[in-house]
Amino acid sequence: MIFDKSVLGNLEELLMVKGKKYIIYHRDADGVCSAAQIMKVYKGFRGLCREGPILDDSFIKFLILSEPKVIVFVDLPVDQHHEKLVKLKEKTDAGIAIIDHHPFEKNMNSEGIIHINNMFLDGFKDSYIPASCIIWRLLGEMGNDSEPYSWIAGIGVIGDYGPKECMDVIKSVRRQNPELVKGEIMKCNLSNGSDMISASITVRGLKGADYSLKLLRKSESFYDFVSDDNLIEWNGILQSEVARLADDFRKNKEIDEKKKLIFYEIKSDLSISSIISTVVSEMYSTHVIVIYKKWNDSFKVSMRCQDGHVDVGELGKKCSEGIGSGGGHKKAAGAFINSDWDTFRKRIIENIS
Repeated sequence: MIFDKSVLGNLEELLMVKGKKYIIYHRDADGVCSAAQIMKVYKGFRGLCREGPILDDSFIKFLILSEPKVIVFVDLPVDQHHEKLVKLKEKTDAGIAIIDHHPFEKNMNSEGIIHINNMFLDGFKDSYIPASCIIWRLLGEMGNDSEPYSWIAGIGVIGDYGPKECMDVIKSVRRQNPELVKGEIMKCNLSNGSDMISASITVRGLKGADYSLKLLRKSESFYDFVSDDNLIEWNGILQSEVARLADDFRKNKEIDEKKKLIFYEIKSDLSISSIISTVVSEMYSTHVIVIYKKWNDSFKVSMRCQDGHVDVGELGKKCSEGIGSGGGHKKAAGAFINSDWDTFRKRIIENIS
């Protein structure tokens, strides 16, 4: 993956600016690991975690009033809200960059915003390359030694189910710590790091993501990171809840074998929909999985289709139109439905042949 030299130069210049700087990252292992790598190399950034790419008015107002010099979005397709991004740039005069790998709606380079996405590059338009890998490669192409951070990139890549097209990261880990990547990559020792970040977020929410990010920044090695007592405790809590819900799923799932469609409502104190949908999709790889959880008067939805015969990113976006928001990747996506669950459910059923 070769990035345009002018883009690399502009990005490096932006990352080195002094003053108030925000790095805004997605609330998952890939987002945390993406932010951590940048913050290891370029100092002075404050991390802000977001559950998704939604740029609500209160968040835009917060950023404007903060008067930052630099705003970097990682692992967030905020170009979906390009008009608000343009407004943010005008109101703050901040340098803005987006480093992402999701399907894009608008290339923001035309608006004076640095926008990096593998889908802009010939030969990589259909590739699935997590943001952690893109940033690891960017750091190297900008002349930094990214090798010491390959274990962080590897955790993010595994957490986003993307090692297939990121073997340069895995090989780098193998050169330094071969014991971390022995056997099946998705179940190797390095995957424990992803599990622990997911546990911190599931058990502690945004505070857990912030804790994992800070811990990654100060950890000198993978072993420093995974030996943290809090991460170990939170991972134990999560694994117990996953086992309970997996058993409940077997008993209470709603399955339509003709459409190969499964609905399942989670009842848990933890925000665990995404993790359960991934576990379930491994059990039912040929089905469309729709896991949902009531969230006050709304519904948080996680969708999977492991074999890719249905693009759940497009499905979530289409079926949530007018009643919420949704989207993501072909095999993994999410949605947030304001209140009208019955309409969303009906649309899902109608759009699966």
